[in-house]
Amino acid sequence: MRIAPLALCAFFALQLALTACSGGGDRSGAVPATAVLRQTQQIVPPSCNNNVIAPAKFDGLTTYLKSLVAPSGTEKGFGFIVVRKQAPPPGSKGPAGEVQVIYENAFGTFNTCTNDPIASASKMPSVLAILTLVRKHLLDLDAPISRYVPALFPSGTSITMRMLLSHRSGINNCGVNVCRSGESLGDITGAPCRQDYYMTMQMCAQEIAGLTPSFAPGTQFDYGGDDYQVAGYIAEVLSGKTWTQFFQDAVGTPCGLTSTTYGDPSYPTESNPWIAGSIYSTIEDYAKILSVSLSGGKCNDTQLVDQGLIEQMQADYDQGLPVFYSAYPAHDYGLSWWHVDPATGGDKPTVVQDWGLWGATPWLDNACHTGAFLFLYDTGLGANKSLTIMNNVINNALISGPLGCPKQSASGTAASGL
Repeated sequence: MRIAPLALCAFFALQLALTACSGGGDRSGAVPATAVLRQTQQIVPPSCNNNVIAPAKFDGLTTYLKSLVAPSGTEKGFGFIVVRKQAPPPGSKGPAGEVQVIYENAFGTFNTCTNDPIASASKMPSVLAILTLVRKHLLDLDAPISRYVPALFPSGTSITMRMLLSHRSGINNCGVNVCRSGESLGDITGAPCRQDYYMTMQMCAQEIAGLTPSFAPGTQFDYGGDDYQVAGYIAEVLSGKTWTQFFQDAVGTPCGLTSTTYGDPSYPTESNPWIAGSIYSTIEDYAKILSVSLSGGKCNDTQLVDQGLIEQMQADYDQGLPVFYSAYPAHDYGLSWWHVDPATGGDKPTVVQDWGLWGATPWLDNACHTGAFLFLYDTGLGANKSLTIMNNVINNALISGPLGCPKQSASGTAASGL
């Protein structure tokens, strides 16, 4: 998502106005913790203030997070949750145990069921839903998309779904504006239809397909959102459902999501949801989605995707390509996940993240079988704040401490726009 500095105030004002109308849930502070571990997929509809897990071994983490809350800190409120795949019982030859919540807390104006927008952190759940079509043999990631939507793209196009989801398709992400290679924050918000939530995804995909491509498919990396909108329409075609119903059936119901919607949950269902950036969710719902990457692609008893597809989500697809635009320079990209370690190269990175503009920050450490989600909503460049917080949490209060995992870099460098 690209927004000019001068346009930020107006854009954020609009978002704040929408959020003010939201049924965002009780935002009173959290109460003292309990230390009962729960399987991630068995999280029940949240009890807000009482749904806190903060064992004594995480006291250093809790103390640090509390220090960030206003007025002495930098944030009015945020939530933080950690999930981990447990080791198998001693002597067991079977697979590792269930993914469990090992830490959950909320501070300031947030509680564990605060529902707010997560911006670009929407990409990972959206890609996960689309990949369920691969497991059902309805979608080939490397087939020309003209096979699925011939009316939008001519026969012979080399654009594939994998290119769409890894931002290498050449699809114009600049709307009616002129795309300029290398610009960091242009006055660009994507195709006009992306802001019209009540047209159809088909109409929006047609509008995007009619724009002049930015470059030949597969030749450059261009982080945006219009390519994901085209991908979402293809998912509608293949599933025979609207995007919201498709996502609910593919991910929402199997994972037991109770508070995740595309668009403000207090408004009627949108027919053209922005799948790359419009999810509203909670720390508990996102933990359920995050746990899929730790459980070999499963939610409860449902195999959403195979382990191979989880690995493909994290593989490196932009290494060595010229960068047309990147929100996070010097870091490679998979299918929705940014590489953190190693900083460049490698199809099996140790650490990946999927940051959102206002501060929603999912983090996954494959070596440690651990995931975390920092959830703050700060329209004043929240992404960079969240990266700083997550870096301190992972390197000082969490990984190198009570979890005993190898110390990893959580954020690397600051993002320039998500």
